[in-house]
Amino acid sequence: MEFVAGEDEDQRLHRAYHRTFLNGVRWRNVELPQLFMAADRSYIVHVTLLSSPREWTKGFVCLGVNGNVKGCTIAEPISIAYEAVSTTECSDNPSAAICGISRIWVAAADRRKGVATRLLDAVRHRFVLGCELARNALAFSQPTSAGRHLARQYLGERYKVYR
Repeated sequence: MEFVAGEDEDQRLHRAYHRTFLNGVRWRNVELPQLFMAADRSYIVHVTLLSSPREWTKGFVCLGVNGNVKGCTIAEPISIAYEAVSTTECSDNPSAAICGISRIWVAAADRRKGVATRLLDAVRHRFVLGCELARNALAFSQPTSAGRHLARQYLGERYKVYR
């Protein structure tokens, strides 16, 4: 598809496309049990991942009042992780971990507003039924530079990654 600046129809489609990614994709079924409500009335729901290759993989979605997706994460069971030594290296010594954050995403308009923190808190509270995981039980899967920043903010300088 070719975009022509100044063409009315192209400009309209361009604005609609960017609005979708800046404000979050609209969630079609909002009739899910709400786990955590925030001050801005957004809430987090636990979703079942039917196509997951792992039985215990769990998904969490943060929805705004209007039903737009503010962020989401996928968590999976792991047993070992490695402490990040630098932005490109990990320790050779494995350490215990329970939950791996496979993916985490927040809509551009909602970044730096605590959405990712709330998603990670929901994972810690709901990953193992009846047990709240400690922060150091989490590890990140191959984080990007933004993911490393989130990991340091949430877990401290000694965050873990898994392969």
